[in-house]
Amino acid sequence: MEKFLNSAPFMWRRVNTDGVILDCNQMYADKINFSKDEIIGKSIFDHVSQESVANLQKAFEAWKNAGAVHNMEIWLKRKDGTIFPVLLSAANAYDESGALLGSNTVMIDISEINEEKQVIHWPKIKRLQVIGELTSRISHDIRNPLAMIKNGLEMIRIAEYQNTSDRTRDWLERIGRGVERINYQVENVLDYVSPRPLRLVESTVSKIIGDSIEDVAVPDTVKIQVIGDSAIQCDTNKIQIVFVNLISNAIQAMSGVGAITIQTAQDGNEIKITVTDTGPGIPLKNMSKIFDPLFTTRQIGTGLGLPSCKAILEQHGGSIEADTEAWKICAVYNQAAQNGVFG
Repeated sequence: MEKFLNSAPFMWRRVNTDGVILDCNQMYADKINFSKDEIIGKSIFDHVSQESVANLQKAFEAWKNAGAVHNMEIWLKRKDGTIFPVLLSAANAYDESGALLGSNTVMIDISEINEEKQVIHWPKIKRLQVIGELTSRISHDIRNPLAMIKNGLEMIRIAEYQNTSDRTRDWLERIGRGVERINYQVENVLDYVSPRPLRLVESTVSKIIGDSIEDVAVPDTVKIQVIGDSAIQCDTNKIQIVFVNLISNAIQAMSGVGAITIQTAQDGNEIKITVTDTGPGIPLKNMSKIFDPLFTTRQIGTGLGLPSCKAILEQHGGSIEADTEAWKICAVYNQAAQNGVFG
């Protein structure tokens, strides 16, 4: 039996009723990069990622209550701190007298499962699935009442605005800005989940940037310099969203004090637009996550700002990336792509 388990193509461990590992096969040891001596006697929670502690606790309780658990997704942690996903199944294990000893747990590494020769990133897929499931609810439960509030405010402005006090007008303006902010968040989510077709028009980069700056509350303590220009054919509303996001992020990163430089340069069939600011830069620990859906360091936000920028530019045949040395966002519009989307 031991020879079979050590040559098995799956991970296996035996756990007692307290969650202490009694034994494991070589595959389990190899996958998490510990020796068997280092593993036996440890808690199952010592080898799980922080994000999966709650799920593993649920799996452990489910096994204790039902005697078995099937295909629960858990992220394990290797010795070097890296993590990977497995499907976990467990069933009761008994000793020679028939007394419950604990569980036999089998885990299948799913990190190398491919779909169209691409590795599936399960956390990202789950996030996108959640966003998709919320879309219809957002459309009806938020968008429709929001439109009613917006229309009601407009009617008050037309009929009663001149007869209201300064304090009341101030509150009406605040409500209006709040409605616009919520509407922007909703549209941001909906457009990310189900992108609308491009509406291509002729414009210039400087014109789009100028319109974007007007849509951002730029404090007097922030100076924006625009260098260079280029003719461009694109969906101006969508590209404007890109610049609004980048400028807003830069202002926040600088805590409302500093300078932003937006430089445009033509390079053959490409227009390269670089946005830099005088803030502290993107923390290295966040660099790999900044384009992940729902990732945000802001207290208020959908976590779809940069992912939306990326989706919009890719829809145009372009790209966006962060420069770790200069701490800048580079937007590259490929004019040769997508049958001349950019002219």
